[in-house]
Amino acid sequence: MGMSSRCRLPQLPLLLTALAAVQFTPPELYGQERTIVPGERIRVKPLIRPKDRVTGSFLAVTQDTLSFEARGDIRRLALSDIKTLQVSTGEKSHLAGTLTGGVIGAFTGAAIGVMIEKAASDCNDYCGWGTGSIGFIFGGIGGLFAGYNWLAHEKWADIPIESLRVSVSSGLLQFQVGL
Repeated sequence: MGMSSRCRLPQLPLLLTALAAVQFTPPELYGQERTIVPGERIRVKPLIRPKDRVTGSFLAVTQDTLSFEARGDIRRLALSDIKTLQVSTGEKSHLAGTLTGGVIGAFTGAAIGVMIEKAASDCNDYCGWGTGSIGFIFGGIGGLFAGYNWLAHEKWADIPIESLRVSVSSGLLQFQVGL
């Protein structure tokens, strides 16, 4: 009996690892199809000018062409000319924006604090340290909130070009990703 309990012990970490892998694996990676409907936000990076990513709204796809609207223009790209295709997940990443806003706010607050103290009093060797540090703290806190709300980045999911296929449902032309 003691031997069987020792044999099961190594299985527990394997089970936990497998459960974690399933939980953190995006649905597209375990056999589900992703349908993209007209109007959904996409981001396309062409092979011709890979630095020029274009963001727009998906319109349609045929066997060899992707159509989307970007900045009021309807654009069509051959699927063979697309380096990457991404779909907006509808989520935003607030971490980078929060950190950036906090750093910018803190140093801006410190600079304003130092300028206020230098303008308001006769300075000695440590002029500006008091209000500069207070400005650093309050500017940083304000910057964290501002960065969280205004500097958030949209999250994107990669769509493999080779897995695109056309389907018709409810009279709308859509494309699906089958992995």
